[in-house]
Amino acid sequence: MNYIKEMRLIIGNRPLLLVGTSVIAVKDGMILLQKRADTGAWGYPGGYLELGETPEESAKRELLEETGLIANKLALYGVFAGENRHFTYPNGHEVYCTDVVYTCYDFSPSGSTHDEEVLEVRWFSFDDLPADIAPSTKDVIVQFISEYHDLKKGSVEMFFAEATADDADIIFRLAKGLIEKYETDLSLDFARVFDWLKRKIARSVTSYKRILVDDVTIGYCCVLEDGDKIELDDLYILDGFQGQGYGTQVVERVVTMARDMDKAVFLYVFKENHRAMNLYQRHGFEIVESIGDSRYLMVRSAD
Repeated sequence: MNYIKEMRLIIGNRPLLLVGTSVIAVKDGMILLQKRADTGAWGYPGGYLELGETPEESAKRELLEETGLIANKLALYGVFAGENRHFTYPNGHEVYCTDVVYTCYDFSPSGSTHDEEVLEVRWFSFDDLPADIAPSTKDVIVQFISEYHDLKKGSVEMFFAEATADDADIIFRLAKGLIEKYETDLSLDFARVFDWLKRKIARSVTSYKRILVDDVTIGYCCVLEDGDKIELDDLYILDGFQGQGYGTQVVERVVTMARDMDKAVFLYVFKENHRAMNLYQRHGFEIVESIGDSRYLMVRSAD
């Protein structure tokens, strides 16, 4: 017997305070919604934490159970609570839910389908949502889509500020994390690599820019002039802000700057970092050389 059922045996239908997790899965301007079997309403996948679970573990489990998708990467979107998440199920169970909502742009099929709690799973265009969306998810969906459109229109202001010595450790951790995730040359002496990297970033930290949205640092980038070319040396978006189009905006600004200067842009990318490669290819970058076993050199020619 699970925790919620045990609690119901004690308190009956009286209000129960629960923590839920949900996932807004997005692809190509569409959102994945499920039609619940108990209410017949549409909403994003989600459910309640089980004892001992972290919110991210719970969100990944719920997405897999209710849609058959494996979340390869999640980003925290927000935490929502209040009267709009106070509701009574058809069986009379009353709950107040605090919902931890994630976004997911990186997922893959598991080969399974949804469980018995779900009648149907379907992708909907942002501009053609179903009418019967559950009130407990509708406000978040509307907010997310509004922010998504604002970002695409460029109405979310993005600024850049010079990084300082205080940022060096954060930049190092971001760079180290990419290497640990995508480097495939296991013959490398990683301790020496990371020692060199840490010293390099400390020496050149002022060449990095903090990426700011609403005065909040959401990432870092390093753009260098190299003769008749521009190098996009590094681009990092912090975990909580990934999947929201900020990386795209940075790349678009670099491309525009290079076009104005009549210069090509080049960068190095891990071969296994497919999401980054897709971003660069959408903006006209082409693979021109394989660098060792793990990286590509990509170039966008001057227009």
